[in-house]
Amino acid sequence: MRHADQSAEALRWIAAHSGKYVDVVMAGQVVGGRYGESPQCICSASIGEAAFRVQFAPSEILSVENPVGFECLPNGLFIRQATKLVFGWHYYGRPKTLENWCEQHYEFENGKVSFYAKGPLLSRAGFSLRSRRPARKAAQAPQLER
Repeated sequence: MRHADQSAEALRWIAAHSGKYVDVVMAGQVVGGRYGESPQCICSASIGEAAFRVQFAPSEILSVENPVGFECLPNGLFIRQATKLVFGWHYYGRPKTLENWCEQHYEFENGKVSFYAKGPLLSRAGFSLRSRRPARKAAQAPQLER
């Protein structure tokens, strides 16, 4: 399937699931802990030639650079390959200001994934934890909608 066809299909999936809650899984890791612990409410999405962006309520954003292989299934929208994923949100319970903006970054290169975080979740020393490990396939997700 051509990229344009896959993009259109992904946007249709987002529109059909707008207002519904889904788990966000990046590089095999569920955002917010485990399946069902921190589902996100889909608001909208946009797709360009080199980027895919999903807006969640109230202010979370998922950005995917160079997405390839969209797969739309009843229980989820899967992106098989990308060069970078960024999930951003305002620190929960604090004012929605730039100082309280947090991000998780996953970068993929040569079969490995690098992770780093930015924002007030950083350690008191002012730096984030970085890890580099082999990329792993996402676990089969249970029912993603509520």
